Amino acid sequence: MRLLEYQSKAIFSDYGIPIPTGFITSNAFHAQKISSQFKGNVVLKAQVHMRGRGKKGGIRLVKDLNEVETAAMEMLGMRINGSGVNKILVEEAVNIEREFLLSMSIDFENQCPIFSVSKSPANSNPAEFYSQEIDLLFGPQDFQIRNAAIFMEIESNMWEQFIYIVRSIWKIFSEEDAQVIDVRPLVLTAEKELIILDARIDIDDLALACHPEIYEIYDTGIDDEIEIKSRKYGIQFIHDHGEIACLTVGKGLAAALYDHFQSVCGLDAAIIDMGKAASEEKIQASLDLVQKKNKIKAIFIHIFCEIIPEKSYFEEILSTKWVHKMKIPIFAIVNIPKSEDFLSEKTYENITIIDSMDAGIREICKTIQTDQ
Repeated sequence: MRLLEYQSKAIFSDYGIPIPTGFITSNAFHAQKISSQFKGNVVLKAQVHMRGRGKKGGIRLVKDLNEVETAAMEMLGMRINGSGVNKILVEEAVNIEREFLLSMSIDFENQCPIFSVSKSPANSNPAEFYSQEIDLLFGPQDFQIRNAAIFMEIESNMWEQFIYIVRSIWKIFSEEDAQVIDVRPLVLTAEKELIILDARIDIDDLALACHPEIYEIYDTGIDDEIEIKSRKYGIQFIHDHGEIACLTVGKGLAAALYDHFQSVCGLDAAIIDMGKAASEEKIQASLDLVQKKNKIKAIFIHIFCEIIPEKSYFEEILSTKWVHKMKIPIFAIVNIPKSEDFLSEKTYENITIIDSMDAGIREICKTIQTDQ
């Protein structure tokens, strides 16, 4: 579950992490009333699930408080990369001296959390990052945080502030079962204070049962079609980008598929956890959603019949209009007895039966790369 900026900042505030003064609203007149409480300039920020919204008009600095209502009215209802803006965060502007990136995430290769910093929040060069593995028992150590501060060229008299922020973010990461906490940017103000200006928190979906208070604040009003429809049909997108649509059941198998595609042929695959109930409507919705973000060239199916009736899944998949229309290659690992007889009865020539995950991935990658 990806939280919006204002929701992430509310959690930061609960943990005592400094953020700008701000309030959320869906009303332009209310935005004007909020801004009257501020002494300086006002920033209006569209609440949508995307980076780079500022280039799309989703962040505006308003220097004349009399223009806040007009600017808010223009922002509310606009669409940014297909997402409708129905909430804006009205914040008091801060005097920025320097900007940094700070993030915590899971390093799946080394099987541990890591925290990373950069002198620029827009940086994409790995050489310009300082990263450290975090011990799960002890969290980030003071010497690691000081080394990060030295890398960022933060003055020593501000290290205490920085250590407090990093340790507090770690508390959120571990206590709230976060998968990613991305701060872009952490800013040093002219008053020599460190403040989190923008942030994103991704919570592990499997941990939501332990955090009902977080599930309750999920904003279903955000117009994210994949997010809304996947929840409606009980679908989980483990990864939603790639030329191959992988249909499977279970997060463990889905994660394994994603890792195998990366390691075997370096291709991205859209991994869809279909859940335990098959229906033509559900499969159609899954393929429709993933096709909107990608040009799907093949389908890979990996389902254990010990978990669910695999034959019923195939019957629904093969009857899906999307599959008929596209006529793209389908690769499947099938455990159904006499599966060849079952599939030959349907006369679907575009289906290839594979014995193992590794062989299937190699075969489907070979097909995709041949067509390019």
